[in-house]
Amino acid sequence: MAIGGTLDRVARYLIDVHRRIAAWSTLVAAGALAGCGASLAGSTQSATHLSEQQTPSLPPAPVATKPPVGYVPSFPPCAPIALPTAGIDNSGVQVGPNSWDEFVASNQWTGPVGSSANESYVVWAGATGDAANPPGVPAVAVDVVSIGADRCSTQTTKYEVFTYRPAAGPLHVTSVKGDIVYLSAPSTPHLSFSLVTHRFTTTPPAA
Repeated sequence: MAIGGTLDRVARYLIDVHRRIAAWSTLVAAGALAGCGASLAGSTQSATHLSEQQTPSLPPAPVATKPPVGYVPSFPPCAPIALPTAGIDNSGVQVGPNSWDEFVASNQWTGPVGSSANESYVVWAGATGDAANPPGVPAVAVDVVSIGADRCSTQTTKYEVFTYRPAAGPLHVTSVKGDIVYLSAPSTPHLSFSLVTHRFTTTPPAA
């Protein structure tokens, strides 16, 4: 009986020790988790604070305002446009009235319409282009450039393309007197065109 009682007391002692160790382990684990949570929360707060410091503060967006009733915007005055410089252009690259498919220019002449200070002729001499109807025919193309009343805008009016079949090749402007444009072609050395009647003649230039 004495041995049995001793064993019973030893068993109860071991059980009590095991419970104390389990309770102590639980407290240690809880403390560690709490410490990790506090450390994580501190790191998050530090990162948020750093991000707030690095983010630049933006100015407030401007507030749109309506112009007052009757407001009329003002613009600086435009530069007045002058008529093109008069003369014959024999440069190597000629820019025709439209594309080379419609008209291939040999040269061109620019000059005033009569005594007008607002209108100017542009006359291209050459031949009709491959896409024209008929193609490859000696011709002149006549435009009139007009300056608007505000002296700041222009309007180009294309009159027409006038052909001259008797010539053997493209026409070429040689001189201009008044409203008569004098032209030449390989087989027609003395040809003229009237800017008024839009007709060709074989009259040589007046002396």
